[in-house]
Amino acid sequence: MRNIVLLFFLSFTMNAICQSAEVRPTETQKLENAFQQEEVSNMQLEAFEERGAQKLKDLAGYLEYVSDEAMNETFRQQAVQLALELFVNPNVSFKYYENGKIVDSTIEQYLRNLLEQKGTKAQYQFVNITKISEIEKEADGNFSWLVQFVAKEKKDNKTTTGVIVTMNVSLQKIIKKFGSDTKIIWEVLLGEMLKLEVAP
Repeated sequence: MRNIVLLFFLSFTMNAICQSAEVRPTETQKLENAFQQEEVSNMQLEAFEERGAQKLKDLAGYLEYVSDEAMNETFRQQAVQLALELFVNPNVSFKYYENGKIVDSTIEQYLRNLLEQKGTKAQYQFVNITKISEIEKEADGNFSWLVQFVAKEKKDNKTTTGVIVTMNVSLQKIIKKFGSDTKIIWEVLLGEMLKLEVAP
């Protein structure tokens, strides 16, 4: 029964992300127009900024599923894929704190390692998510900004790690399918983890 419920939850989550521009039926057309415009307004940039913060919270949830050995392997693999889809690409820099050291890796490698580790079920929280730079327009027309947050990892109901993370977030135009339609839309994607410090 637990696996059936988890399968339903993950399937629902994946569909929600894939159809993220259509989450609120009463605002569907308004959101679609914003996602497909050639340019975005300052107000729309603020909304995309909030979406970046939500994607970080989604990532924390997926990490928890990946680390849970009690979950069916298929569900865990699905959580890995959903987590990777939050990022610009699977090879972006990702740092983590382990055994008193900061380890440099990629998001894909980190997720694969987490999947293979034994006895690592943990709860992840990304809190105090704050934009620490202005949103800048790049030469290719995309946008980027920096966020900082505190990443907490709990095992056995005890916080074992608390680190301050600085990460790049970008707003890019991508090709995405909506049913039988293919559209070019603006999408918020997580980028490189630039800095990681142990929280005081």
